[in-house]
Amino acid sequence: MRQTFLWFSVVILGITFGVIFWKMDQGSFPQLQNSPYDQAKLGGIPSTRLTSPHAQPQNHSPAQSSSFPNAPVQFHPSSTKALIQDASSPSSSVKGASSAKGASSAKGVSSAKKSNPGPSRPRSSAGKDSAVWPKLCFRLKDKNFHVDFKKKIIYVKGFVCIPKGLVEVMACTMRGKRHESVFVLLCQPQKFQQALLIFGLVPSHEVKIFGQQGALTKGPRVYMYALWKDPLAKKMVIFRAEDLIFNRKTYTTMKRTGWVFNGSRFIKHRYRDKAGKAVIREIFMADYAGNVVTVYHDPDSILDNPLKEGGDDTIWYANYQLLPPKGHPVELIFTTKPNPQWDGFLDLFLKEEARKLREQQAKGRGAGQRSSPVPKGDSSTKRQN
Repeated sequence: MRQTFLWFSVVILGITFGVIFWKMDQGSFPQLQNSPYDQAKLGGIPSTRLTSPHAQPQNHSPAQSSSFPNAPVQFHPSSTKALIQDASSPSSSVKGASSAKGASSAKGVSSAKKSNPGPSRPRSSAGKDSAVWPKLCFRLKDKNFHVDFKKKIIYVKGFVCIPKGLVEVMACTMRGKRHESVFVLLCQPQKFQQALLIFGLVPSHEVKIFGQQGALTKGPRVYMYALWKDPLAKKMVIFRAEDLIFNRKTYTTMKRTGWVFNGSRFIKHRYRDKAGKAVIREIFMADYAGNVVTVYHDPDSILDNPLKEGGDDTIWYANYQLLPPKGHPVELIFTTKPNPQWDGFLDLFLKEEARKLREQQAKGRGAGQRSSPVPKGDSSTKRQN
């Protein structure tokens, strides 16, 4: 009797779950949203439950798919490729903005608002320059990503991911190679590339394959700085990105050459929709792969290492003597011109650390919590200009 009851219960449960899965496959039930971690990992719909330092920007583009890899991620209501092309041709945007401003009919105004229901215009230090590309300005700015169009500076919030060990990526998103990336950026790569195009930079597309051998000689340079509050000194510090990477081949930090604007590429992704029909859609690979700045040559990244050693993935290490611990919040700054004052901060920082070390040794306290980032006689941390 008991065995009969158990078999009967198993059959009933099997039928019940079968009906539920069949209805979900037919679309009778709404799709379950991913957890906050999965949404951040997939670059999906932002959630207010995400906490720092893994919080995603709250003003992300509204339409994003979480069904990867069955369907490509839809990063914008309109085509990402069209947006990037619009950013590279500001004359058409200016013309469209002036014509929209001169329209006097109520019908035209209402239709313009309906077609572009973007958020209210954020306050910006860009001044009048931001009015040249009004539509792009609405889409580029959020609480973790800010662009100063007048000074041509990009500010991106993020956190430290790999403070020590072998790395291939300088900065990526939650979708990127976080297991070998120094920083994680809280922004969409498409916004980052759009801002560089608005600055007037032209991508070189010189890197064709992963690990391509040789130096990158084409394309404009972008200079990257990392700003954070030192957990020991209790003050703000800023370092050039190259100083945070150690070259094991030369036993020096990475040469200060800037980063080449290689520009990410588009690929055609084939998938099947719910009706089973084959669909082809172009995908912006920086959004798809999540790698923004790389030290190992990557055709999908936006900024790449120009040195010939960029084709070797066994020599680049995170400079743990300068980097804060994992998860520490940082702000990454990208400029089109190097800042001499920021470049000279490392020398001042090392002098201050050496002074503190001498004082501690004079008082007989030893090295304290942290010794000098460049130990005496250690040639592995020399900075190469």
